[in-house]
Amino acid sequence: MGDESTLVLMAEFYRQMRAAPTKMAALQRAQVALLRQQVAFQDGRRESISLPIPVSGERDFSHPYDWAAFTLVGNPW
Repeated sequence: MGDESTLVLMAEFYRQMRAAPTKMAALQRAQVALLRQQVAFQDGRRESISLPIPVSGERDFSHPYDWAAFTLVGNPW
């Protein structure tokens, strides 16, 4: 499940980048969205984000094991 959870986290991170003031805030918002199970994909799609593999909304990526290791290094903007 590691590859799928990384894909989902990164897709949500880039979606959050549209409104977040910094990359750090976007990553935090993406992680919180996964924690609260607010990230759901329908037939591999969520809004304008399309995933290269089918990930349904039924998958649970809320456990920190899936996303806690991600950090930002360098410029947060």
